[in-house]
Amino acid sequence: MKRAGITMVFIICLGVIPTFGQDNPPLGKCPAERKEMKDMTPEERAEERTKRMTEELGLTEDQAKEIYKINLEHAKKMDELMAERKQLHDKFKAEHEEMKASVDKVLTPEQLEKHQTMMSKHKGMPQKGCPQNCHKP
Repeated sequence: MKRAGITMVFIICLGVIPTFGQDNPPLGKCPAERKEMKDMTPEERAEERTKRMTEELGLTEDQAKEIYKINLEHAKKMDELMAERKQLHDKFKAEHEEMKASVDKVLTPEQLEKHQTMMSKHKGMPQKGCPQNCHKP
């Protein structure tokens, strides 16, 4: 029985130890040298992605040109979507602030204090169907 326990511990260690130290470094350069994707133009992002794909997949020159066009089109569409997303986020935030101001006008000072305490408690709580840490900064 003692031998079975030692064997089990050994097997578990074999499965766990290899996972330590497996940091996935960013592709290409170290973080200090790598420009943030959000700070890059669509052309720069398309070029970076095409370069990486060419190196990893061994693309021919013709394939790389086609892939660059696809990557550039994708990067431009993503920029548009991100802009739309930001606008929508700003609208949600403005609506929430407007609703909060309307509620605050109706409440007495005591109720307002309780409401603020109640809201601060709920702010850090996960929403239904939402992962635990999705609302944390």
